[in-house]
Amino acid sequence: MKIQHLNTIKKAMVKYYNSLNINTVSLEFIQEPLLNQNSKLLKVDKTKKKDKSIVNEISHIHGLELVPAKLLDQGVDFCAGSGSCLLNCLFFSGIQNILKSNTLIKGELTPVIKKRIRRTFLFLRDQSLFYKILTQNINAKNDLAVLMGQKNSFAIRLNVMSDIDFTPYIDSMPHIQFMDYSKVWNRSKPKNYDVTYSSSELVTDRQIINKLKQGNNVAMVFKKGTAPKTWKGFPCISGDLSDDRVNDIKGCILVLDLKTTVKAEKIETAFINRGIK
Repeated sequence: MKIQHLNTIKKAMVKYYNSLNINTVSLEFIQEPLLNQNSKLLKVDKTKKKDKSIVNEISHIHGLELVPAKLLDQGVDFCAGSGSCLLNCLFFSGIQNILKSNTLIKGELTPVIKKRIRRTFLFLRDQSLFYKILTQNINAKNDLAVLMGQKNSFAIRLNVMSDIDFTPYIDSMPHIQFMDYSKVWNRSKPKNYDVTYSSSELVTDRQIINKLKQGNNVAMVFKKGTAPKTWKGFPCISGDLSDDRVNDIKGCILVLDLKTTVKAEKIETAFINRGIK
């Protein structure tokens, strides 16, 4: 995406955010869940289903879609470790072909984008209510899974688009499995939190190798069909077959195919092999 397009979108997002009313938004999410599922979260890797060594197969992933980076001009950076990836963030793509239809380039926000803004508005304006609703949503899904005899079959991804430090909250929910990608390389990891670190132009090969040696996985983006079988001696595994990171083999490079938001856009080399989340 070109920087002028990003600025146009940001201006429209800030205008919409400033038009919101806390009472209306609070009522919306009291009535509707904060969590949702998208096409990526619903993907299941069939090869994992055949792996008998996997005890707790994750077949359902529910995510929290907030606004990334500093797009709302509220003095908050929702992606503290981000770099140039913002210009190609998946926040601007998806099944509605948000950018391919050029609606956002013209400053016209889609319903999907607006709902992400409203979730973020509630997070910023009333965190007490936000976390009460979030906890109710998660526990309801856990209770249903228990009733169906599938207690360990789902995971929660709180940073589908963002990269917020939710670890204190995750620590308070030890009965729930959480997972995320993160470009914050010193992010703490409670026992119930699986983190795949996203590489970027801001980290060195040495930092990546150290993470891998510690038994972590590091996501790296390649143009489709160009990923090697190994990277500096570490195995490469696909991250596009499913969004279940909990059951990945550890100490690996997680290969993600490059997804562009605009077909004709030139992709800067800094994006490639350095982890667009």
